[in-house]
Amino acid sequence: PITCVMPVLANWDLTVAAADDCLKQSIPTRLLLIDNGSGPEARAACQQFVADRVTGIPDGTCAFPVLSWHHSPPLPSLSAPWNRALRFVWEAGGTHAFVINNDLRIWPETYETLLSVQQETGAWFVTGTGVTEGEFHTFCESGDAPGARMPSYPLPGPDFSCYLITKEAH
Repeated sequence: PITCVMPVLANWDLTVAAADDCLKQSIPTRLLLIDNGSGPEARAACQQFVADRVTGIPDGTCAFPVLSWHHSPPLPSLSAPWNRALRFVWEAGGTHAFVINNDLRIWPETYETLLSVQQETGAWFVTGTGVTEGEFHTFCESGDAPGARMPSYPLPGPDFSCYLITKEAH
């Protein structure tokens, strides 16, 4: 089943980097890109991204690592593509989904870390904090372990730009 869901709203260059981050996770992932009403150029770029990656992950764990949907006209809100994609994951037999917005970068161990926390605590919803492109490169260049110097964002609730959700929670 699909394990990673990413709505595509704008900024194709950052989307490619974020999508590739999903495909480089320490746990092999299948990615569903959801283009929610982008123009023809973004749609063509999304289709090319998928075409470039359908040959599979080198270890053979996933014959088709990337799928894409295109909604035109766009669905009415950001939560609409999330909810439709999550229903698709559950209908395909998935028990959890890793949801990432297309405007952030993630470490290769992000999915594994969130899944571990979810399994250890029995939580139905686990969130991670995304970092900007500049912060991502700064941490990579410094050699720090992921999270060692991550900025702290005092949010009143979970960060909905990067989360792991179970079927029960949804």
